[in-house]
Amino acid sequence: MVKENRKPQFFKFFLPGINDTRLMIPFAFLKHLKGRHSGSASLIGPSGNIWHVDLVENSKGAFLQSGWPEFARDHSVRAGYCLIFRHKGRLKFSVEIYDTSACVKMDSVHAKPSYDSISQEDVKKTSKHESRKRMRKQQTFCEETVCSTKLDSEKMLHEVKPSSFTKKKAAVKLKNRQVHAHRCVTEEEVEKAYADAMSFTSENPTFLTVMRKAYCAVGFYMALPKSFSERQPKASNMVTLYDQSGKPWEVKYIYSPDRDCGAFSGGWKAFAVGHNLREHDVCVFEVIGSNKIRVHVFRVVDGISESPPQSAA
Repeated sequence: MVKENRKPQFFKFFLPGINDTRLMIPFAFLKHLKGRHSGSASLIGPSGNIWHVDLVENSKGAFLQSGWPEFARDHSVRAGYCLIFRHKGRLKFSVEIYDTSACVKMDSVHAKPSYDSISQEDVKKTSKHESRKRMRKQQTFCEETVCSTKLDSEKMLHEVKPSSFTKKKAAVKLKNRQVHAHRCVTEEEVEKAYADAMSFTSENPTFLTVMRKAYCAVGFYMALPKSFSERQPKASNMVTLYDQSGKPWEVKYIYSPDRDCGAFSGGWKAFAVGHNLREHDVCVFEVIGSNKIRVHVFRVVDGISESPPQSAA
């Protein structure tokens, strides 16, 4: 047992939109692979069953790729789950899975590879198509804004979002406004923001949400976890959010009886824009009273101002 614990290991938090199709091996861990940064890897789940996953190396690092989505799906891995990978030699890893309660995910011991029911012939037919599809998606893991230093109010910013992996044009008026260029964000930065948020402690009930484009860029409709909605009245009402300066923000809580869950709608846009929330930022919501919530923001990019520049009167 002591010998097993001495084997090199690393952990990763599962983040939707980041780890859905691939999972990055930490740079510091690559030395334990002794130059084997690509090839067929084996993941041994808590059940003892084996999942075969391709380890692929590119200019951004080494990633568990083809086969990884199946492993995550077969174990019902969700946002915030912690996975511990223990190296067992060559490209073989045993994996432990902890849910958001910080306890071992007990039902993972019953997981079986879903591709067991698929013939090898079918796998061969689809593998090339799926690999190409994944590669197209993974080429744009980056949040950036490409803009000219001579940008005026008639020119456009081109923005790439990691959730959609497509380029979109957004007209930007520069009058009375300041444009902030978005640089690429790394998986390490995303994971650090999440880890910092996870380290937050309070005697009050809390829940955590990773910002998605639909929450802070378009739509501004933020779905809330059931763990929060279950403690709320089965009806829509107003909730007061307090930022870290103590300023109150009124937000509409929408309850959906069909799904037995809720979301923030009216007023949430003002809060998100007012606090310059970006995709992958992490918000910890601390319930401090009846319909009163304090919000703690953990940013994926350091140096982003709390509030965007105000328009001149």
